[in-house]
Amino acid sequence: MGHRFPTIIPEAVRWDAERQAVVFGVAIGERRGVVRSARRVFQRLLPERPTPQAVRRGVLPPANPLESIVEPKLHRRQLAEDSKVEISGRLARGVKT
Repeated sequence: MGHRFPTIIPEAVRWDAERQAVVFGVAIGERRGVVRSARRVFQRLLPERPTPQAVRRGVLPPANPLESIVEPKLHRRQLAEDSKVEISGRLARGVKT
């Protein structure tokens, strides 16, 4: 069995003002959990002052450049006949990496 890595659940990232910590959900396969990390942990991890907003951004995974193409197509239900999203070269040229 291969190693599974935790996935951060973006909707579950929040700031706990009372504890001065970021709280976020993680999933490994079917298992779910909650992680709490104090603001001071991010003093060395972030290139900026660890404000609640900066700490939340530091936890969230960076967006995949193709998400900017796929998300609007899904919302508009622009799917191919086999229900898949197709990305043309023309659309991909506008993606910033």
